Amino acid sequence: MLITKEGEELARKHYVSVVLRLVVDRRGRLVYGEIVDMTGKPDGRFLGWRGLTQAVKAWLSSQAQRSS
Repeated sequence: MLITKEGEELARKHYVSVVLRLVVDRRGRLVYGEIVDMTGKPDGRFLGWRGLTQAVKAWLSSQAQRSS
C-alpha cells in the first residue's frame, strides 16, 4: 500500500469532539456558556466570544497534557 505525504500528515492528527452548552440573548448573541464533558459535567465556563475561544484553547491544552 502506498502512503502519500498527505496520508502521513493525517495519521499524525486525530479528531476531538467538543460539547458546548450556550446561553444566548433574545437577539441570538452569545452571553455565556460551558464546555461539557461526556457525563454532562461542566469542564470550563466562559463569557462571550473571547471567553469561548480562550476556554476552547485551554481545554485543548488540557487534553494534550492528558494524552501525553
